[in-house]
Amino acid sequence: MKFKESSILLIKYSFLSVFQVICIFFFISCNSKQCNKSIKKDGIINVFGHDSKHQFKMEKTHNLYSDALKQNEKGEYLKAIEILNTVEKLEADVPKLYLDRGLAYRKLNNFKKALEDYTIAIELDSTFFEAFVNRGMLYYRISDNRKALDDFDKAIEINPDEPATYLNRGLVKYENKQQNEACEDWAKAKKIGYNEKYDDQIDILICKYCN
Repeated sequence: MKFKESSILLIKYSFLSVFQVICIFFFISCNSKQCNKSIKKDGIINVFGHDSKHQFKMEKTHNLYSDALKQNEKGEYLKAIEILNTVEKLEADVPKLYLDRGLAYRKLNNFKKALEDYTIAIELDSTFFEAFVNRGMLYYRISDNRKALDDFDKAIEINPDEPATYLNRGLVKYENKQQNEACEDWAKAKKIGYNEKYDDQIDILICKYCN
């Protein structure tokens, strides 16, 4: 069973500290009074800053990158890609520019280019949590569940304290008919604070598919 995709949450971030993560929210309803809710509410995924490899060396590139973020926020994805192409020519070794360009391609449904950029970001920084999460979500979107699980496993290895990753990995496992393992992931997400950090999405999943 493929969960119905209802919305894509793009997390805004500053170029100095916080990066963008895609999290797919699904519309799920239950019959019981306790679980008779729909998953619609947007949340914010707080992620960690990175070391100097994610900082631009030149002021010109720094300013261009900032402009690209603004274009992404306005939904001007082609303009953002154009600016990030210029950034790449000036400083091609900064992982976060490929994450952002990948996100812009993803919004334009150019999955091939998005995957290429996420992969470059990971090749430049093998501990880039957000790149693994975004690539995992895109692999799930195109039904490559094996690669999606590999990326979520790696993301959790890098940052085991982010509850949303367990939620997403659980969705893939459930689709793979690994119900017990999916419920374990959702229980873990709840245990480490998904409800407090976001909303009651975990409770709805556990109610409908684990009880």
